[in-house]
Amino acid sequence: MTLAVGSAAKPFADYLETCRRKRNVIDYTRAHVAADSEATEIVKMASDFGQLVETWIASKFAKLKRQQVSTEDPMPFKSQAQRRKFAQLLVDGKISNETFEEWNRETGSKKLPERVGTKAKTRTKSGGATKRRRSTKRR
Repeated sequence: MTLAVGSAAKPFADYLETCRRKRNVIDYTRAHVAADSEATEIVKMASDFGQLVETWIASKFAKLKRQQVSTEDPMPFKSQAQRRKFAQLLVDGKISNETFEEWNRETGSKKLPERVGTKAKTRTKSGGATKRRRSTKRR
C-alpha cells in the first residue's frame, strides 16, 4: 500500500494490519468481540483512506478520477418497508439502538415510498390455455 500510494498511507496500512490480525485471532467463532466504537473507528479510517486514494488517483491518473458524486445528504432509509425491517432487527437485538436512531434521525420526516423499485410483473396465462381447460371440464 505504501509502495503504491506513498508514505501518507503508512498510518492506514498499520491500522488495517492491526484490524486484520485481530480478525484472525477472533477466528470467526466469537460474536460481539469488537465494540461499537471500534466498528465506528474502522468505518471512519476506511473513509479517510478512500479519500487519500481518490486524491492520489486524481494527482497521478487524472483520467481515472471518479466523477463527482451528489453532495445531497444521504438518506439511510429508502422506504417504509426498510424502516420497518430495521425496527424489527432492533427488536431482535441484531442492530444497536444508536444505529437505528441515527438512521431514523438522518431520514427525518421525509415522505418515503412503501417500497423502492418495482416488482417483476407476474405472467398471466394465455387465453388459449384457459379455453382448453374449460373445454376439458365440459366433457
